[in-house]
Amino acid sequence: MNRSISKTLEKPMKLYSNLKFDETKVASLKAGNTVVLEETGKVHVDGSGIERKIFRIRKNTRNYYVLEEPSES
Repeated sequence: MNRSISKTLEKPMKLYSNLKFDETKVASLKAGNTVVLEETGKVHVDGSGIERKIFRIRKNTRNYYVLEEPSES
């Protein structure tokens, strides 16, 4: 899968250290940074049943995970 998307952030982005998406240990990137998001092919379903794609960001030897922005519908 590993399709990459280069994106300049318009607002802060939460970085999760694992696929549990626990809010206690969350890092964030500031707006204005340019990141490379890699598709993982996985989907996260939250408590309200909304499905969102999972992307990976590689930084040095660490992997961080990001959830797709919810659509404005």
